[in-house]
Amino acid sequence: MKLNFLLVLLVILSACEGGDSHRLGIGLKDAEYLDAQLASPAMDSPKGEFDGNDSQEQLVERKLIRNGNIEFLTDDVKKTKSEIERIAKEQNGYISAENENNYGNRFQVNQTLRIPADKFDAVMKQLEGLAEKVDNKNINTEDVTEEFIDVEARLKTKKELEARYLELLKQAKTVADIVSIAGQIANV
Repeated sequence: MKLNFLLVLLVILSACEGGDSHRLGIGLKDAEYLDAQLASPAMDSPKGEFDGNDSQEQLVERKLIRNGNIEFLTDDVKKTKSEIERIAKEQNGYISAENENNYGNRFQVNQTLRIPADKFDAVMKQLEGLAEKVDNKNINTEDVTEEFIDVEARLKTKKELEARYLELLKQAKTVADIVSIAGQIANV
């Protein structure tokens, strides 16, 4: 089963009133997006062995979350902001949050973008292309395979329980039994 991932991209734009250059900071996070409004295939991740239970080892696809941050200078905050919005839309993403701050001598824009995980590297390159100079960049990866397997197992158990209750509901003879079983189904 493939897991859908999306990127969370945090963009911080800032401009100094007195200078020709403007500062841009970006945080990039490749995160699981369960609402699946922008569903995409799971990112290619290395396969490895995982002890799914104590008696049986399974070969599973690793579920990875990538996080990144980048800070850079730009000549025009508004133009760069528009370019970032265009990049997000072009990569089937969207801006999920935005915050603008004016610190007197510095203007800053924070944006959070969500884009498909398979676009992480391409978006990072495009964002670097908007920079005069990259001041800071880091990327890290978190393995959430165990958490994914746990949630997947819980979901499977809940579905099996629901199926059993539905079978019992078909066999129910009294209204009291039907109401009781319906209540149990609602709790699943």
